[in-house]
Amino acid sequence: LPAPVGADSEDIAYNGFTVLPDGTLVAKCFGRPAGCEAQGTLAFTECSGEQPPSLLVAINPENLEVIDLYQMSESSGGRITSSIYSDTQYLYVPGVENIIRLTWTGSQLLLDTGWEVADYVKPGQTPASAPVVMGDWIFFQTNYSISTAPLTVWAISQADSSNRLSIDPFGIGLNGRSIIPSALSVDPENMRIFAMDAMAQKIGAIDLIDGNRLEVRWIADQMTLSHTSLVGTKEERVLAATSIVDFQPGPGGMINYNERVVWRAADTGELLAQSDLLGPMAQGVPIAPGFF
Repeated sequence: LPAPVGADSEDIAYNGFTVLPDGTLVAKCFGRPAGCEAQGTLAFTECSGEQPPSLLVAINPENLEVIDLYQMSESSGGRITSSIYSDTQYLYVPGVENIIRLTWTGSQLLLDTGWEVADYVKPGQTPASAPVVMGDWIFFQTNYSISTAPLTVWAISQADSSNRLSIDPFGIGLNGRSIIPSALSVDPENMRIFAMDAMAQKIGAIDLIDGNRLEVRWIADQMTLSHTSLVGTKEERVLAATSIVDFQPGPGGMINYNERVVWRAADTGELLAQSDLLGPMAQGVPIAPGFF
């Protein structure tokens, strides 16, 4: 896959893709600062300098040839999210300062200049991990990397990007920090959002009320770095998430901990069940529901 103009291919990684209804793959890259030799996420904590802009690439699923590409004006470390709204195929992309929207025509990726969320990152915060679609709205939470300000949960109308709601559900966390590398989860049938902050050691539910305000439903003490999963019927929805215990700093910036899976009633936060202690999951990954 190509590198952005002006960037060395050795400094570029593709960190995910989405599959559109017509089968087209759309992938996105991001990169480390020029001259940085650190690998993985260490490139963003150990190296200073400007990150190259991200590139979105539409790929033919039959032969893996590039159909079209779009180079952003900024870097995007989060994931891209697809949505069909008003019979149009959109892609939402979180940048370091802006959330942009692209239209997929079937052969081209085109910037939607009439829809943009600029300067959504408040002082002390870091960017969003990934937007999530629920009904007429997209939702996202800030602070995918270590931040010095509490995270914000945003709701932005797909019809009008100036129609937006926000809430700061948790306070600042351990050592005056906040972080959650994972995206929030949404429940479209109950119009409910589930957010979390690892450093605040909190997880909680937020309701979208009448399309005009966000309201905290419940908050529980629970520390997770992973995505959450929703299972069960509308009336008996269950939230599954990991819970980190024995959290301790380790050598070289690493962290040591144990972890268990916790099931909560999604409407009240009541603890329903929990697993035995397990080894730590990889950070920023989902708990995947399975069979049997």
